[in-house]
Amino acid sequence: MAGISGMREYIHMTARIISSVLRKEVVICNEKGMVLGDSIYEETADFEVYPVTEKSMLLDSMKTGNVLIRENVKDTVVSCRTCKKRMQCDINSIISYPILNRGRVLGAIGLYSPEKNFDGKSEEARFLNEFLGRMSELISSKEEEQNLNNVLTLEKYRLTDIIEHIDMAVCSIDSGGAVIHTNKNFRQMFRVSGKSSGNIRDIKPLWENEQFHSMFISDSAHISNDVQIQTDAGRIYVYVTINKQSVGTDYAGAVIYFRRMDSYLSEYHGISGGSTDVYFDDIIGTGHVMEETRYRAMKFAESNSTILLLGESGTGKELFARAIHNAGSRRDRNFVVVNCAAIPDNLLESELFGYEDGAFTGSARGGRPGKFQLADGGTLFLDEIGELPLHLQPKLLRALQEKKICKVGGSAETDVDIRIIAATNRDLEKMMINGEFREDLYYRISVAPLHIPPLRERKPDIRALTDYFLKTCGKNMGKRIVGINQKAMEILEAYSWPGNVRELQNAIEFAANISESGIIEPDNLPQKIRNGCKDIHRDEGVTRLRDLERREIRKAISIYGNDLEGKEQAARALGIGIATLYRKIKEDTKNK
Repeated sequence: MAGISGMREYIHMTARIISSVLRKEVVICNEKGMVLGDSIYEETADFEVYPVTEKSMLLDSMKTGNVLIRENVKDTVVSCRTCKKRMQCDINSIISYPILNRGRVLGAIGLYSPEKNFDGKSEEARFLNEFLGRMSELISSKEEEQNLNNVLTLEKYRLTDIIEHIDMAVCSIDSGGAVIHTNKNFRQMFRVSGKSSGNIRDIKPLWENEQFHSMFISDSAHISNDVQIQTDAGRIYVYVTINKQSVGTDYAGAVIYFRRMDSYLSEYHGISGGSTDVYFDDIIGTGHVMEETRYRAMKFAESNSTILLLGESGTGKELFARAIHNAGSRRDRNFVVVNCAAIPDNLLESELFGYEDGAFTGSARGGRPGKFQLADGGTLFLDEIGELPLHLQPKLLRALQEKKICKVGGSAETDVDIRIIAATNRDLEKMMINGEFREDLYYRISVAPLHIPPLRERKPDIRALTDYFLKTCGKNMGKRIVGINQKAMEILEAYSWPGNVRELQNAIEFAANISESGIIEPDNLPQKIRNGCKDIHRDEGVTRLRDLERREIRKAISIYGNDLEGKEQAARALGIGIATLYRKIKEDTKNK
């Protein structure tokens, strides 16, 4: 607690008021015995704070917490009895009244009177006691008020500091639209100078924006939506929240939050899985096949053409997508990932295009932006696009052609500026023939097709990849991995690698876990690899029954639908029971 030391002007004024009412001299000291108010001085500036004497009764009064009275001080107090000005002084009695607040000693009021005696039961004594008690309470209340103001001021500074440094742009306005406070992100976003200047209507990029204006004049006390705003620095895409405040029934102003869509990347799973810091130099491969693939990818990165990455599972299609993004003109903007096979069909549309407030049961208040909006200005990577349901393919095609999207549950279209990189391990041309993939969408996404070679076609890279994975495993496990012996290396180079680079990585991690010497030996490798298991599909040129079954199940689901009724029809068409279909779908999902 601050005490009354910071209230010097108020204390001095109070001393003069007491003196003028009681017609007696008054001093008021703080808990340390420093006189803050003295009635003989006209103004606060007329005197300097001074200490009471060591044996002052004001100190005794504060120590005991009691009202003390000394009468006939010229005869009873040693310092008065020996004072040279004793005969000229008209003070004969002193009353000391402690100033307390909830048990805390704040100071004392000293009253100096010409009367020699006080009758404690007299009317005057009762009046003095009551009056000094009220003045003590008044000072105590003022100290509490000061402490509260100090706390509120400190909280204001803290909140202002927090608001100044949060990652959102914030603006608060009063009922007339006058700007009360802005933080630095707001000032930078809209090129506004000063924390509290002007009117919201003067910020033309905002006030003249139709989307923002309709939100602002809405009757809703709380409204949120995504808004495209054209600023001096270019077009930005922000998520705007307006919280309106009222005092009783009267509108009192609002606090407006602007959050750039970039910040949503960390809040929604699957938006940008893994590190975006991947460059072409990070992609391991020194053989002719890989060098040719890398060169073509680097050429594609120079433009904004839509790229289709083709290749088996585990070949590193996403690595190439990230490297292309980081080598292109959009490198400083978002790289947004959507795995079309990992999101349920009934949720995929809202994930891609977003949804409006109340679009469906369980939707978040205020709606949500879609991945297209989050990727605005950057790159949208549509992984496993071959798994995209037929009913969504026309909407995706229109978004790619028109560069406009419409949220689920909405009617307004929103412009988007994105580069598309798609990837698949499926034969899209065969899917077109089978009616599983739209022809127009295929030609729209395959402007710049790029085949990522399987590991069996890049045997010279197996050694470099193995060394890299051994180094990474040793670091991650905190284990010393020296290397791999020649025989084990020959086994790796002879294997067909149906799972490609991902399978090699898993094999090395397995071996590193069970190796005791720090050198990978043949016995440390997975049994399948030691036995030289050949993949029929890769080596014999025929389709494995398991792959054929998986393909037909996926085809049936895409035709009849992924809901309960669709799956029942698909099971009947395939000639299997519904339980068998569910089991095989689960196995398919598990083996992806």
